[in-house]
Amino acid sequence: MPELLGALDSGRVLEVFGAGTACVVCPVGSLLYRETTYQVPTMQNGLAKRFHKELTDMQYGRKSSEWAPVVV
Repeated sequence: MPELLGALDSGRVLEVFGAGTACVVCPVGSLLYRETTYQVPTMQNGLAKRFHKELTDMQYGRKSSEWAPVVV
């Protein structure tokens, strides 16, 4: 957390997001740490949106991937 908070303070954090099988990609707009809320730049750089598109394209067969083989 100290590294992340330092990066937030210095403006080096572009975006924060979580990824998983259920949510695919979920942007994080703020963090609560030790009773302080820290705002996170979200969706301004479009990274989460790009990851979401890439992952869903693989899931739905719009893009081939070794992670998602076609089952016939």
